[in-house]
Amino acid sequence: GEYRMNGKLIRRSLTDTIKTEICEKTDNPNEKKFAYSNFTKLIYKSLGLPNQIDRNSLPDDMQEKLARKENLVSAMIQDGKTYGENKNFILSEK
Repeated sequence: GEYRMNGKLIRRSLTDTIKTEICEKTDNPNEKKFAYSNFTKLIYKSLGLPNQIDRNSLPDDMQEKLARKENLVSAMIQDGKTYGENKNFILSEK
């Protein structure tokens, strides 16, 4: 429903941020190759979700939590925070 549509827009915003702020600015091929999956796995881990999920099957409250985390990570990347800084903050946040 509504959460899923908003979630798709937020996910797109996160992937666009990863592309412009990480992938296009690094010469490290591993950083480019794994940036999307690393941030996705980090967000899923912070919510207690498995690495592979069907986002469409998540209840609305979990989709809302997922969208909030993706917005937060996107903002932190835009602020120049590294993966490690994101990880420390996201995993410690309740």
